[in-house]
Amino acid sequence: MSVTFQDRECQRTYTSNTVSTIPVHVRQDIREFGKDANKLAALQKGIEVMQSRPATDPTSWIYQANMHGDPGEDGPAQAAWSSCQHGSWHFLAWHRMYLYYFERILRTASGNPNLALPYWNYSDPDDPNARQIPLNYRQPANPANNRLFVANRNTSMNNGGLLPASGV
Repeated sequence: MSVTFQDRECQRTYTSNTVSTIPVHVRQDIREFGKDANKLAALQKGIEVMQSRPATDPTSWIYQANMHGDPGEDGPAQAAWSSCQHGSWHFLAWHRMYLYYFERILRTASGNPNLALPYWNYSDPDDPNARQIPLNYRQPANPANNRLFVANRNTSMNNGGLLPASGV
């Protein structure tokens, strides 16, 4: 198969007989994802590895979190921190790029080249528990030192409560 690309700015045409493919990673609903122990283990391992890295490492959990949000007291600010584009016209494009790179970092850290982040469809009208965080993410010791559990998350939600309808 031959592919031709015309660069109008440089006024050149490039032709290649080689076509490379980029693997497609399909995301699953968080409840379906949670049924696969290997996927959960890969996600936990990736998070654990990222959390073990220093805040100044762009592939660390803290660096990535602070790029998306408020760094708080996580050490000296980095240039990329707090760069999330909420309230801006390029909100969707920024998050698409952010998740693309975050997922690549997580995949490498997990050692699973096929890992894809699950999505949480908390607005599913056919599921009365859709707004409840799945159990795998609410148990502090499942397995021991569960990296999917966040202690300072909303206590009610960690105890099985529902995400308030106003948040959907």
